[in-house]
Amino acid sequence: LLAGCMPQEPAAPPQQTEGVVAYMPTPEGWPWKMGEMVVRLDGVETRYTTWDYSIGALDGGVQLRWEPDADHSVTPGGPVHLLVSGVPGEDGRREAGAIYVNAVFPEMPKAGAVSRDVSVEWRLEADWKGRVLRSDGPAELHIEAITRKGDETSTGQIRGTVQARLCEAMGESESLTPGGACHDFSASFDSKLQYDM
Repeated sequence: LLAGCMPQEPAAPPQQTEGVVAYMPTPEGWPWKMGEMVVRLDGVETRYTTWDYSIGALDGGVQLRWEPDADHSVTPGGPVHLLVSGVPGEDGRREAGAIYVNAVFPEMPKAGAVSRDVSVEWRLEADWKGRVLRSDGPAELHIEAITRKGDETSTGQIRGTVQARLCEAMGESESLTPGGACHDFSASFDSKLQYDM
């Protein structure tokens, strides 16, 4: 299962008007750009953008949060989960081509931290049951720089790289396609970061 998913456009609280329920539109400019990714598949480079989908609650495409325990509870001070996600181009509402990188660190990561507990999923189609490339074998995420604007704020900045081997799969199944092609994947990212903790 994906630890982080591309959010769907949220619905604002309904307003009642003479027996008719109406939904407020999303804020102007939503979603908001957070940063950039440069993605390489078998050496072919594609520019990606990271986005902030927050409305009311933190919902950044690049965020840190406590990693849930086996019973799905959260223990502050324990392992930390990093999500780095983006879509190609400048349309934050696009779903086809979305990439999700999930990495777990044993503690709050600092510059120079490396995680090998990494999964990568590249959704080739907007349909969640469609074709995907999923990491298989060793993968690594390296944090080159990470900051936080004060201990009590939810805003920071992160820069890093990720490497993995991606193989063909279908939809939400966790198994890879038998005999499917595999590819060398790498990405670099420089983005605002949300601390959801």
